[in-house]
Amino acid sequence: MTRGFLKIPLERLFDEKIAVCQPVEGYRMNLDPVLLAAHIAHLRAENTLDVGCGCGILGVLMLKSGACAKYTGIEIQPELAECAEKTISENRLQAAVIKGDIREFRKLFKHGEFDLIISNPPFYKKGGGRINPHESKARARHEIDLTANELFAAVKYLMSKNGRAFILYNAERTREIDLAINDAGLGISSLRFIHPFAGRRAESVIFEIVHSRARELRIEPPFVVYESEGKYSCQLRDFLSNL
Repeated sequence: MTRGFLKIPLERLFDEKIAVCQPVEGYRMNLDPVLLAAHIAHLRAENTLDVGCGCGILGVLMLKSGACAKYTGIEIQPELAECAEKTISENRLQAAVIKGDIREFRKLFKHGEFDLIISNPPFYKKGGGRINPHESKARARHEIDLTANELFAAVKYLMSKNGRAFILYNAERTREIDLAINDAGLGISSLRFIHPFAGRRAESVIFEIVHSRARELRIEPPFVVYESEGKYSCQLRDFLSNL
């Protein structure tokens, strides 16, 4: 364990099933990676890449649920990459974390190397909304280091012929992200909108992306996060109970 690890606190979440390492200041995880992991828990991927892995929580959930056999996370912020390494280690899992820039994907990885690519990228465009004065938070929430077009260029190159990518975005950007996916020469196989409560407007959406445009776009049943104030929905509770 490095000296840097000792400066980063460890928390236990979800009935203490999951250990998570997060910085005291700066960006801290929200529920988005948990929702993405719950959506794809049924998969059985061989080789998974997590773009912008943050503190590593998505990788831990994927490995614990059995959704992937081999996991690699890449994170451009050194402190978050260090958090991801410790998160994976503390959960007694084996995975690779790369401190690097996914825009250099041709130098870092082989063409078509991954059958599953996952990501919870920044919600907002660089010029959209107020940018947080804290650098780490700003880089995690706004497209400062990676635009949607740059992300999908990497997906196009790194995803295997029959592979899939699942990316969670701000629901308000659905049309824009659809265009970016098309511009990269990729197609959308399905969409799943995520709602905080039943009957409320969707706040985020999960894109299932493949190499060729599907004949039909499948709209999955909505994912509802909360059954009532402070109580997770049945579908989210079921996922967490099976970890």
